[in-house]
Amino acid sequence: MPAAQSTHVTHMIRGICGRRPLASSHKLMRIMGGSDVLPGMWPWTVSIQTKGRGKVYIHSCGGSLISPQWVLSAGHCFPKGKDQYKLVLGSNRLTNLGPEAEQRFIRTLVKHERYDNKLNSREVVYRDIALLEMDEPVNCSDYIQPACLPDKSLPVLMFGHCYVSGWGGLQPKNFTPPDIMQEAPMNTFSRKKCMKSWRRRIPTQNICAGHEEGNIAICKGDSGGPLMCREERSERYWVIGVASFGPVYCGTAKLPSVFISTQYFLGWIERNSKLQLSAPRPTPLLAQTTKPRKPRTSPTTARPKKHRPPWVRPPLWSGGLPPWVKTTTSSIPPWMRENYGRRPRPDHRSGYRYQQPWPQMAPQSQFADLPGYYPGSEDYYDLLVPSGEQD
Repeated sequence: MPAAQSTHVTHMIRGICGRRPLASSHKLMRIMGGSDVLPGMWPWTVSIQTKGRGKVYIHSCGGSLISPQWVLSAGHCFPKGKDQYKLVLGSNRLTNLGPEAEQRFIRTLVKHERYDNKLNSREVVYRDIALLEMDEPVNCSDYIQPACLPDKSLPVLMFGHCYVSGWGGLQPKNFTPPDIMQEAPMNTFSRKKCMKSWRRRIPTQNICAGHEEGNIAICKGDSGGPLMCREERSERYWVIGVASFGPVYCGTAKLPSVFISTQYFLGWIERNSKLQLSAPRPTPLLAQTTKPRKPRTSPTTARPKKHRPPWVRPPLWSGGLPPWVKTTTSSIPPWMRENYGRRPRPDHRSGYRYQQPWPQMAPQSQFADLPGYYPGSEDYYDLLVPSGEQD
């Protein structure tokens, strides 16, 4: 990827990722126990479809768009070669795709080199993650937007308002995918509680989410799809997990769904996609501080100079310095050095280096959004999100 294009992609990812331009116009779940999704509600959710007989493609897994050319999904979703899959973006339906939908094929399929399925040994699917490079970049619009991935500085388990989305089965024993994408709210579980429920070790590379009573859970067809949460006072969503596995009977009570942590694998994602997803965000203007200036005083209020009588002024010797005054190599008389200060030592002296003073650094931003533009305002979306009109 050329340097200019890479810089543009990085700016786009950090600038408008995790936004839902059309969500404000929708009233706010079927994932099992969920509800139909309106167009553009989760614009980074991708349908990964497997080639069947003839030219028919059948939905098999979900994914998340993380840049115009890369999709994140689960490793177990790809038992076949890359030429057996197709990606559908920008649509909430599997049939009757609208003009806003785009279809792509896979140029590069990158599964984690240490992928290991240990479910039959009462463990987990280790490193269940994959990256898909599409054969052609997609055009971002109101219906297609990249997701945000969290870095180590974000306390993802403290986020609220978590959701899952996808085309998984709606019944515990019926895995037929619905035509319309489903969504459902989720609660994150602590690892200790998750291990107690599953009666097996859950490593730090996993995140658990679901409901104590069951009913709402991921099912077959939701694998690889996103678990996304947002901060309390922001409309930006972060994909914190990739759906990995759940109970045999979807929605079993007290058995949460298990996801792969995107925060844990962020370094692997960046190395293999060559994307700079963890670039530092710019400090908002409201958080930048400058050194205050001292107020200027007018000539009428200026403090008068202190008068020094003649008898306290330095004596003027007409015939040179008296013998009790030591001579000096300095061109500044001894009684004037106090006013002029010490002269800096020359740079050529050994063991001496002139050091520049440390710059004053602005404090780290505590603002989730740029000042003056807030979610829900027209100016905000006009600035950050493309209009969606296609040429």
